[in-house]
Amino acid sequence: MFLGNSMEQARRIRRGKFWVACLLALSAHGQQIQPLAVEDALGTRSFKVPRVALSPDGTWVSYAVAKDDRRDNAEPSVSGSTVSPSVKVVANTYVRNVVTGEERDLGESDVQAPTPAWSPDGRSLTFVAGRGRTSKLCLWDSARNDVAILWEGGVAGFQLAWTPDGQKAIFAVPSGDLPQGNTTSPAASGEKASAVHARSASITVFRSLLLPATDKPTGGSDPWSLDRRVCRLVMVDVRSRKTITLIKRERIAKFLISPDGSSIAYTIPRRFERSGSQQILFDLALLSLATDKSKTVTSAIRLNWDGAEFSWSPSGEQLSFRTGGMEETSADCYVVDLNGKGARNISALPDQAPGRFYTTDPPVWDAQGRSVYFAYEGALWKASLGEGKAAEVGRVPSRRITRVLRRPANILWTHKQSDFAIVLTHDDGNKQDGFYALDPNTRETKRLLENGQCYTCNNRSDAEVVSEDGERMAYFAEDTQHDRDLWMVDSEFQLPRQVTHLHPELEKYKMGEARLIDWFSLDGEPLHGALLLPPDYRQGTRYPLIVFCYGGISLSDSMDRFGFQGPGPLNLQLLATRGYAVLLPDAPLQLGTPMLDLAKTVLPGVDRLVELGIADRDRLGIMGHSYGGYSAVAMIAETKRFRAAIEVDGYADTLGIYGSMAQDGSSFGIDVEEHGLGSLGGSPWQYRERYLENSPILYFDRVETPLLIVQGTRDFTVPMFLADEMFVGLRRLGKEAEYQRYDGEGHDPNYWSHDHQVVFCEQMIRWFDVHLKANSH
Repeated sequence: MFLGNSMEQARRIRRGKFWVACLLALSAHGQQIQPLAVEDALGTRSFKVPRVALSPDGTWVSYAVAKDDRRDNAEPSVSGSTVSPSVKVVANTYVRNVVTGEERDLGESDVQAPTPAWSPDGRSLTFVAGRGRTSKLCLWDSARNDVAILWEGGVAGFQLAWTPDGQKAIFAVPSGDLPQGNTTSPAASGEKASAVHARSASITVFRSLLLPATDKPTGGSDPWSLDRRVCRLVMVDVRSRKTITLIKRERIAKFLISPDGSSIAYTIPRRFERSGSQQILFDLALLSLATDKSKTVTSAIRLNWDGAEFSWSPSGEQLSFRTGGMEETSADCYVVDLNGKGARNISALPDQAPGRFYTTDPPVWDAQGRSVYFAYEGALWKASLGEGKAAEVGRVPSRRITRVLRRPANILWTHKQSDFAIVLTHDDGNKQDGFYALDPNTRETKRLLENGQCYTCNNRSDAEVVSEDGERMAYFAEDTQHDRDLWMVDSEFQLPRQVTHLHPELEKYKMGEARLIDWFSLDGEPLHGALLLPPDYRQGTRYPLIVFCYGGISLSDSMDRFGFQGPGPLNLQLLATRGYAVLLPDAPLQLGTPMLDLAKTVLPGVDRLVELGIADRDRLGIMGHSYGGYSAVAMIAETKRFRAAIEVDGYADTLGIYGSMAQDGSSFGIDVEEHGLGSLGGSPWQYRERYLENSPILYFDRVETPLLIVQGTRDFTVPMFLADEMFVGLRRLGKEAEYQRYDGEGHDPNYWSHDHQVVFCEQMIRWFDVHLKANSH
């Protein structure tokens, strides 16, 4: 059912307090009820790259603003031509003085460039300029306002760091001799690749090794290549410009310099734990800068895919890490004593079902180095080095703690020199993030900042950055009607200040408003959905409804995200401002029955909106991207209720995605179907019937919904042949379908060329208008 009027009024009041200044300013210009123009929705500047760095005293903030580089784009084509536009999404690095407001543009770099790093004295900033293998490591001097080049020849896009004495910078350089087609080490995979060159011919050969009959078939089919992490680790003297190669060639996921600058700890992604899983096993290694020797301090540990969940103790005598990933069952904290005692578990948390700890954060140390803090099961927990177990030390009423905020070097951020830890929370009822202070000793809590916004929609664990002195924090904020911008707040959390203002072109529009609805699945499970209403919504008027679906995900958590899907071509304000209601339903899936579960969860949500007098039962549409594309196609194979459907870079054949292989030999589809969102629980040889029963393509004879198929021709996540077979099947059956190939584009429309994004948006609007608005009553 709808939230009660009192809750809705409270939510509006809460939002109004925060945005009142903005609304007063906008009233002079006047917001208008008009369709959001495609060009304005796409814009040219955004935080596609949520990189932000604060100087130690919080005076300077550096951030990256992405733009679409249209200079090299070819003319758009959706007709199947061979045009392959060269699209380069780049980001400009800016620095701004938060006291004076002075801003400087330091130039552009690849969208994948690492976050800039401030020197310990806050005077200099290292950053990357240029693109690809010609990118440069640069140094900006704030006093002189000049830029010097420290290194030329390419910088790997994941990390920059300074030594504690401020004399040297450390960075990674891409390796130029990666093997073509080798998905992991031969010992782990049993698969080898080789290149064959003869005269003008050039081919790549993949070979799967025959395993002994007693061995289990565990090798070869990794979801992606771990060799993407292969690089050189380089140190440059910022004065002399002399460079030293610290590590010649290794897979490096993350590195951290010890507090005294004598050592570097780093994680090495060694192998996937097993076929059909994204769980990576890492080694944690230590490099001595004095002896130039490396050693492994612990091996085969489960971490998240980025391998970043470790930290130094304040004294530099221990390392701590927290396990995580798809297969992890406890998310325990470990401490490694560098005197040779090895890794020991200091939390001893109970085992739970795999998948609950797909993402975790590094352990956060107290200032004395005696304990670590972490978020677990919605609460704040503390593990003491001496006790060997963890205990809950506090909760925020009616909120779920999602992250423990930290100062640089992973030191607990406390409020105003008190014992109050500052934590990030999520309100599951109102779908909003918040900052709270919590005293681990007394369990007292204080609300610091909570305004109906999303602070975590950029999906990065380092999106909130605290200054060294703990007096300022930079963070990103957005909500349903306002795009993402960078904000600053002091330690009092009294006067949040907007640092950037990237989207003035959106201020003239009155955007659609979000509401939360509740219903029950056909199995009686309580579910939620985020509903985006047209800006001129009138109670009692029925509107055409678009369901944006994605099986296995709680999409209602997107309620405070701008346009529910963020800026870009999937911004659903494009539909709301054109008179559509849009529903993002929660759609949990059970093992082995994704198609049936989608019908059991999504259709009752649609029925609820019809019952409430909001949705017109005769004007229903559905769409989705990636696995959401599969979800949309599955729904039109299950029901004839939808009058139009769009699938983007999705598939309808579970066996087809299972057997797809990328250019480097990796097989992402195996993980998707066996233990990922596909929810089939194993291989086709184990569960043949599950694969057949959950392939919508085998039910295309039932489909009566017109389907628009959208596909990037260079999509290596969901290969193009899967879209081909959908269209071929529907065409053979005489069903209404349209197939648009976007030449040269990959899997995510957010990173397509600007011209192709424009065409896609126009086609999306056209398709729904033709089928849901033409001859409407």
